[in-house]
Amino acid sequence: MLTRNSNGMLPISETEPVISFSANNSKLCGQCYSILSAGHVHNCSSSTAVKNLIFLSTSLGSIQAEQVASGIIQNKMSADCISTGTTFSLSTGGNPLNVTVGCPSNKVNRRSVKQVSLQVIKELQVVLELSNKKTKQLISTLRKGIGSKTVVETNIFGKLNDFSESISHFYHVEKIDFLDNELGIVEKDLVYVQESSSFTMDLINQRGLDVHSAFVRISMDSGGSFLKIIINVFDVNEKKKFSVMYMNSGVQILAIVEDVPESNHNLIIILEKLRLQDVNFFVAFDLKCANAVFGLSGHAGKRACLWCEGLKNGECGKLRTLGSLDYWYEKYSVENKFKKSNMQQYMNVIHPRILYLEKSPDTLIQHLVPPPELHLLIGVVSTLGCLLMDIWPEFDDWLKTKSVHQRGYQGRGWDGNNSNKILKNLDELDKVVASQVPQLRPIIQCLKDFKIVKDSCFGQILLTEYKMAFTVFKNSFLSTQELAQALRKKCSLSWKFHILLCHVQPFVEHHNCGLAKFAEQCGEAIHSKFKPTWSRYKRAEDHAQHGEQLLSSVINFNERRL
Repeated sequence: MLTRNSNGMLPISETEPVISFSANNSKLCGQCYSILSAGHVHNCSSSTAVKNLIFLSTSLGSIQAEQVASGIIQNKMSADCISTGTTFSLSTGGNPLNVTVGCPSNKVNRRSVKQVSLQVIKELQVVLELSNKKTKQLISTLRKGIGSKTVVETNIFGKLNDFSESISHFYHVEKIDFLDNELGIVEKDLVYVQESSSFTMDLINQRGLDVHSAFVRISMDSGGSFLKIIINVFDVNEKKKFSVMYMNSGVQILAIVEDVPESNHNLIIILEKLRLQDVNFFVAFDLKCANAVFGLSGHAGKRACLWCEGLKNGECGKLRTLGSLDYWYEKYSVENKFKKSNMQQYMNVIHPRILYLEKSPDTLIQHLVPPPELHLLIGVVSTLGCLLMDIWPEFDDWLKTKSVHQRGYQGRGWDGNNSNKILKNLDELDKVVASQVPQLRPIIQCLKDFKIVKDSCFGQILLTEYKMAFTVFKNSFLSTQELAQALRKKCSLSWKFHILLCHVQPFVEHHNCGLAKFAEQCGEAIHSKFKPTWSRYKRAEDHAQHGEQLLSSVINFNERRL
């Protein structure tokens, strides 16, 4: 009796061939390969043919039989377009036999590259900080490695040069006198755009944006030894793509000067050159720069809030307008003769404002200037985190297990990335605190309540629960202050807390969106982004070519981010 093995095939040793192959056999049936002889009756069928072919193959020897089998399988794979490593079925006359020949090749699943475009090359230049020389080496390597000259778009450097020429005519470098806090008047090379309105429109067109939906954001900040004015042009409704991630939303340097403080005097000089009154834009900057632009003193002042004339507490004072800033500056300069000792009597307005000169004087600052979400985030997390660490030093050890490191002012506090890491791990931190120092849980709860505020209105969309989130957080912070006082620790309400509690909600309500599109992060990040570019052009400030090299570095930086 015949039995199938586990794969459903009849064992070769158990088959009964119709023929007995020998040299004396003269003729075979052309259909079933049985011997044809007088008086010999055979069953001419396809099943008989299969048995006879198996017998004939094995009678040649095991190696030859394997070659026959592999040849048949190869023919099937070729005819049916079966890839190596793919499992397919073979008929056995019963249960099918599943066969996999070879291992899957990763090359099968790879996307074929028809051509590397100019856009990809530009993105690689930005991500890898490639000089023109390194870019040439990259293109040469791609062409040699893939074996095709057309694998990279042709005339790359000619097209890159076109980008350079398309913006270079906007820029100018000039020797300008600036004010240094220690050295007095110093002469510096200022690189700036001469026609900001035309430049902005050209940027919108080059990025293929609709002029009506394009969002223009201008940032001002000092860092990396430079004072910079930055412009971002983007569509807030556009979903982020690969290219957008690397091109930084069309970030461009409008003006740059080396080693100059961001004072009201110096910003007046730069902004007068840019003529921003011809451009519709929103501003994005940190608190120090914001006060300098609108004429207020530093935040050591008693009434140094840009948005209201109130004190540093949880209550909102009289709201500032563009007109009120002008009013108090005139009184400070005429009546007070610029005496800083009395500046709180003039609502800390000690300089002329230098933006939005064409807007109505009744315009509320609270509707015009976005609170800086990054600096508010850092301020709240650093204040509460440092309080927790002062009371419970083991908090620092726990942070290290989460790869969170202090990178704040004077080694205290955390930057934006590390602040977000803390907020993401609050549930786990709460469990640790509950088991070791349960009396400190109000601090953790305050951080949790702040995270809800952040999630509800620091993103693109304004969530419906944002109003309740502010109320809960305010009460939570009051509880934290009471705890700190009981433990003889300091947890005062800073200007950042005042701005968060008093001015974020009115701003997001007025614009009906979150703070994300007004965020100042891009202006902060450009300091590190510009550094590698400047290193390729750098000259000492007293070098004759310093200005021209600074101009060339700005054009090179910008052309890659169009």
